[in-house]
Amino acid sequence: MKNKFGFTLAELLGVMVIISLLMIITIPPIINQIKANSLKISEAATEILNAATDEYLKANESVYPIVDNMTYCITLQQLVDADLIAEPFIDLINNVEIPLNRFNKVSAVEKYNITYTLVETCP
Repeated sequence: MKNKFGFTLAELLGVMVIISLLMIITIPPIINQIKANSLKISEAATEILNAATDEYLKANESVYPIVDNMTYCITLQQLVDADLIAEPFIDLINNVEIPLNRFNKVSAVEKYNITYTLVETCP
């Protein structure tokens, strides 16, 4: 009786094709989720940034007037330069340092209806 050990080339190629297909299907959603989570920060850090941005806008009202349908992009570096946040700005809950080249996008739908969004790029 003859015992065979190992796999044939066809079996190995079949396993490699299946693994490759699984990687092609699973890796892009994982990368997209990582990118989406890299922008998420805790509520406390968001409130600090929004309050600092609000103070910055009030101090520079002649440059950034709050009027209906206006959008401004304030970098975190501008907030650091105005001594409104400390450098480095760290989200202590998630223990993540937030880069100062990010923007806090301020959108005023109406004068008292203002939304703040932390974004990587701003048009």
